[in-house]
Amino acid sequence: MRAKKRIVRKICDSLQQMPCNNQLKKLNFVAFLIVCLHIIYCLPSVVYVTDLKGYGHGLENEYLRILLTSLKLYIDFLSYPGLTCLVALFYCTSCLHCSKGIQNLTEEINKFSDDSFTPTVQIGILKRKMKIDNALDEIQGAFSTSSFLVIASGFLSFSHMIGYMLIIDKEDDYTGPAIFTITIRVITSCSSMIGTLWTAGGIPVDLNRLKESFYRKAHSRYITHQVEELHIKRELLEKPDFVLSGCDIVSYRRGSILVVADGVLSKELNSLQE
Repeated sequence: MRAKKRIVRKICDSLQQMPCNNQLKKLNFVAFLIVCLHIIYCLPSVVYVTDLKGYGHGLENEYLRILLTSLKLYIDFLSYPGLTCLVALFYCTSCLHCSKGIQNLTEEINKFSDDSFTPTVQIGILKRKMKIDNALDEIQGAFSTSSFLVIASGFLSFSHMIGYMLIIDKEDDYTGPAIFTITIRVITSCSSMIGTLWTAGGIPVDLNRLKESFYRKAHSRYITHQVEELHIKRELLEKPDFVLSGCDIVSYRRGSILVVADGVLSKELNSLQE
């Protein structure tokens, strides 16, 4: 646990060197929305639950009933899916910082002319990319298991929602608060799963754009000056593509969202046919 804390602190220190100012407002809004969901999650049950018992005895005091019901539901939501949302938010924030750092490097490369894109400049870009690579390795090491659990919980919640919609009956005795809480859980879990796959899946896309920009600029410089820095190009172009993954089981690419949706629908349709 202490080792994990040190890694997380190291990740935070690394991300401070890669500002992501254009995304801060969106991230702050998501964090505020998670806090608001705690309150929204409690409201229906607090209104409808009238027979809550404390240690086997009914609670006649209305205010005590509301307080205990709210506390119980708050802890319930905080354990799941609130904790899942917080882990996904930190993971997505880390990925967005790295993605922004890669995009900044790509933009700088495109601004250089053939004359100014000297070996010294190229080495400087490779050094900055190496810092981003180190940050990505730390994110992979710290959040491989937790991000996989976020994906798994989202997959199961999505399966639950689709299955409920397919087998629901008009005479079903689900109460209004129960349906509401299930809906909140499904929405938050699926949002965490989709957000994780989308942001983590953007890393390979940005890295490929960086490689393409670096190659085009270096190749243009070679055509213009008949000087080829092969050893520098190899440092970037021959490196294997980096893809974040969960426990080396699931590779996080944006196309994985469609794979998950297809898997859930196929599973539920097969269950209905049986």
